Amino acid sequence: MLIILSNHEKNVYLIRLTGSLEVMNKQFLRSFIFLVICFFIQTLSYATHIVGGEIVLERTGNGNRYRVILNKYINEISVRQHGISTSTVAYVDIYDKNTNILLTSPSMRLDLVTNDLLSNNGNYCSNLTIIETSKQVYMGEIDLGAAMFSPTGSYYITWSDCCRNQEIANLKAPKNENIALYTEFRGYAIQDDSPKFVPVGNDFFCRNNVNVFDLSAVDRDGDDLKYSLVAPRSSVNPSTDVVWDTTTNKNSGDNPIPGSMPFTIDPTTGIATFNPSANGVYVFGVKVEEFRNGQKIGEVRRDFQLNVQDCPVNNKPVIAFQNSGIKVRDTLSVKLKGGGCFPIYITDVDATHFISETIYINTRSNLPAGSTNTPYPTSGFTIPSQVPLTGFRDTTWFNACFDPCAGGLRLDETTYYPFKIVINDNRCPAKYDTLIFTIRIEVEKNTQPQIFIDPPGNPKTVKVDEQLKFNVYGTDADAGDLLSLKIANPQRGMSFMNVQDSSSTISSMFSWRPNCNDLHPGNYDVYFIIKDNSCTNNPRDTIHQRILVQQDDVSFDGMEVTNLITPNGDGMNDYYHIPGIPVGNCDKYFKGIEIYNRWGSRVFYSQDPGFKWYPNVSDGVYYFSIDLNYEVRKGWLQITQ
Repeated sequence: MLIILSNHEKNVYLIRLTGSLEVMNKQFLRSFIFLVICFFIQTLSYATHIVGGEIVLERTGNGNRYRVILNKYINEISVRQHGISTSTVAYVDIYDKNTNILLTSPSMRLDLVTNDLLSNNGNYCSNLTIIETSKQVYMGEIDLGAAMFSPTGSYYITWSDCCRNQEIANLKAPKNENIALYTEFRGYAIQDDSPKFVPVGNDFFCRNNVNVFDLSAVDRDGDDLKYSLVAPRSSVNPSTDVVWDTTTNKNSGDNPIPGSMPFTIDPTTGIATFNPSANGVYVFGVKVEEFRNGQKIGEVRRDFQLNVQDCPVNNKPVIAFQNSGIKVRDTLSVKLKGGGCFPIYITDVDATHFISETIYINTRSNLPAGSTNTPYPTSGFTIPSQVPLTGFRDTTWFNACFDPCAGGLRLDETTYYPFKIVINDNRCPAKYDTLIFTIRIEVEKNTQPQIFIDPPGNPKTVKVDEQLKFNVYGTDADAGDLLSLKIANPQRGMSFMNVQDSSSTISSMFSWRPNCNDLHPGNYDVYFIIKDNSCTNNPRDTIHQRILVQQDDVSFDGMEVTNLITPNGDGMNDYYHIPGIPVGNCDKYFKGIEIYNRWGSRVFYSQDPGFKWYPNVSDGVYYFSIDLNYEVRKGWLQITQ
């Protein structure tokens, strides 16, 4: 029976087991406890289902809070064979790098968030009866602004478990070795996400063949990354490397797998190559360090194991340009405005021997050393990610299309971009071929377009409920440029149609009829932009128009308010009205009139400035109240038959 204890369960067990050891040094006690646990587990099992992992930190976007992410790679075949249940929690520790003082006590808890099987591109090599790998992701949050952390400090985070696979061929006593993961990071003054390794694509490789293993990482912050091989760790505090088996092979951290070609990793790309000479399971470690402004700000280590076996013969696919002239020059010229496509051919003789063959395609582009331009945008070229071959043909082709402008590239002078297209087949061992060439982006001279407003004048004044119109137009001295004209910030019902035109001029009409709501704030700044399709750094012109919204002045001083009504039917003063009420504006207007009797009861009300009141009341004195919005005028009137 195999017993697997979580780190938390190990601590609880050993606190009871070693109560008399509490007086020991804290770090020594933790190391002693871990060794006792491993001895206890090893008496029950000589293998583990864990085949590797790494720890990364990720910003949450909420202050100084970070996600701590533990990735564990699991052999699901071993899990099923030994009836191992998946742990829903994991525990990590964080230390001060300068003092090695433990900062998290108790250990930080991470919860299981995903548990997914990994796809395996090397399926022709893989034997799914031997290994089926899944990735378990554990996650928790920590505040790096807490008192235990310094904004400029250096720290490391660790996780460990027991034990390694007893079948590992390059360790002296693998069943006695633990798995320990390690990641370094800085305080919250340096806002940084850890580099993240690309997903594991294959863990089966072939003996006596040159194998390629992608161990690269991506960094969201764009920091410089440097890769190197390191010895996997057996413990973290104190840190101890695994013990290599050197009896028959000179295994070490920087050459963990025996073979005619040493196991090496490109320090800039993270691509590992090796030609193993013996079958077996081999463990190795890779470290990716990140640098910002020349200073190291962190590192992540991945611990992993791979399986070497005898594989069928696989021929190398070939990628090439069909045009012999391109082969000689290896430089392709593309206009910044317009782009171009080039046919690329792929041949794999194995396609005629098998029912199907898939070729995977990856493209990389880097700027020349010392260049101050932006990198070539990945959206600026179109290339398939894979192409199929069938048993009826061993050659296919595709168009590699480059459209720098559509990709967002902005240049003022002709610039060269080195490109590399790497292909590999889906057989075992995967074979690679590389096409290296240069894209020359030709930048033609470009005249900046100009924009105008007709009629001119700034600011322009418009009154409420009146319509303001003016024409916005632009010109471009470069024939054939595609021009676009648009309003940058339309407001409050302003009308303007954004347009495109390939002629040398372009125009569109602006119109606006403001209402009373537009009096506040009353000042409006509107911007119009003309742009051509040259994709240079300054392909546009902008014009600003200020618009002032006003209203007519109005006065109610001329209203003729009478005070006598004689409703006797003689045609004189038979009804009450107020002649000469002005139309008003947004602030001053006739809002309504109310008439009351001497006891305060309302006998008449109207919101119509042309009202007429035919009183059906007794003679006497009445009182009126006229609401003009900005003021209320009151008075009296006499009704006499």
